[in-house]
Amino acid sequence: MLSHPTPGTRVRLRYAARSRAAAPHHDRLGTVVARAGRERPAGVPAVPAYKPKRPGEKRPPNNHLVRLDDGALVVVPAGNLQKA
Repeated sequence: MLSHPTPGTRVRLRYAARSRAAAPHHDRLGTVVARAGRERPAGVPAVPAYKPKRPGEKRPPNNHLVRLDDGALVVVPAGNLQKA
């Protein structure tokens, strides 16, 4: 698992066995394009960032925009990324 991959990092998308049926991009390779709430290259859509509304409120997954080797752009939680 990569907790804070930077843009340009090669990654493999991995999902738990119980959720693989709903994860069409399981075991695919790609490159991190942008991190949630960070600056991004021109022409790349924004990845939604989350801001807690109350003190102590849990944060959702740290999402990253990944360009798969086939050219598709997908938003993936950092917990589902492994170094390729």
